[in-house]
Amino acid sequence: MLVKRKFMVGLGLIIVLVIVVILFLPVLLDLNRYRDRYLPVLEQALQRPVDVQDVRLTLFPKLGFRVQDLTIGDDPAFSPKAFVTIPSAEVEIQWLPLLRRHIQVEHVRLQDPTVYVIRTPDGLLNMATIGKDPALQHPGAAAANPANALKPLFGVFAVEQFSMTGGSLQYEDRSPEPSRSFHLEQLELVTNSVQLGQTASLHLKGMVMPYQLPLEMNGRFGPLQSIFDLPMIDLAGSVGKVG
Repeated sequence: MLVKRKFMVGLGLIIVLVIVVILFLPVLLDLNRYRDRYLPVLEQALQRPVDVQDVRLTLFPKLGFRVQDLTIGDDPAFSPKAFVTIPSAEVEIQWLPLLRRHIQVEHVRLQDPTVYVIRTPDGLLNMATIGKDPALQHPGAAAANPANALKPLFGVFAVEQFSMTGGSLQYEDRSPEPSRSFHLEQLELVTNSVQLGQTASLHLKGMVMPYQLPLEMNGRFGPLQSIFDLPMIDLAGSVGKVG
């Protein structure tokens, strides 16, 4: 009886210790100390400046990390302002693949992100220069394999599910005189199988402003390739219809 009681006490202490570790490890392990390592990788892949205010490890209810105030800069040839701003993002990682030394992202959630898209009078979008080294875009520059340059970027995007709530897309078309703009608000996006070699599904809904027209879209795109080439894009949607 005494042995059983000691065993139960010891088991209880172990459980309490595990709970304490789970609760305090995210506080003790400050991921912000490693930003000098991971931010340059993102900047190299995107060829854009990247800044983040805070990154925290999460162990409950899912393993992953939480990002606060993520900013991706625009191409200076288009705008000195931000290209993407994300006040809050959560990344969930599966436990079991970690035992095989493999990182598998289960879910990425973005809350209230804003994307700024610009179209020049020549018809070029600021999105088109993502991942392209400006030094290699001049005549006579050494050729580079775009697939090798963008593989780290697709490593970030390889997720089972990607979702967004409260999103905003600001579009400025500089081709006419004067320039015109519109924006999509209240964007909600869900995609699945966003991984190399797979065809991803997409569901998007929001509001076209200033016309106050509801937008809803469903479709598929892929298979995803490391050079941003999509062999198939199949989209169907409606604007101005409810239900």
